[in-house]
Amino acid sequence: MTIAGRARSRVGHRAPTPHQPRGPRRSGRAGQSLVEFALVIPIFMLLLGGMVDVGFMLYSRMTVISASREGARAAVNQLDNPTGIPIVVDGAVRGAASGLTSRDLSIVVECVPLQQARCDLVSGGQPDPVSGDAINVTLNYTYHSIFLTLLGTTVNLSGSTRMVLE
Repeated sequence: MTIAGRARSRVGHRAPTPHQPRGPRRSGRAGQSLVEFALVIPIFMLLLGGMVDVGFMLYSRMTVISASREGARAAVNQLDNPTGIPIVVDGAVRGAASGLTSRDLSIVVECVPLQQARCDLVSGGQPDPVSGDAINVTLNYTYHSIFLTLLGTTVNLSGSTRMVLE
């Protein structure tokens, strides 16, 4: 072969492109991927856990609101025995809020006078509620968040419903 022929064969030969992997660099890239994964996975898990925790908090909030409605509904049907309203409300609320921790749930039942000067739900209290007065049921629930518990704080959720006695 002549010198010109050698030059042509070198010219026709293609050099490897930069994106083609070479033998020893493959294991280095796998190690780089492992390091990147190790850096990203804790952040991803914190975000995922936070989303799940917020979901549980929203579930608890909706349960508190629904339970206060159920308690008020049970109360307006007890006009014939007004002193038994707090007991009936307690049972209805705890039944509707079965997904919540009972020790973190407080229930307040109040009579709101609309037809008279005042009304009372206590046994022997005068006057008893009459048709047209309202019953106000307020629930307070302490939600213990997974992440906020680490910081020493909790979230207070509340729901209140007022219904008129018929």
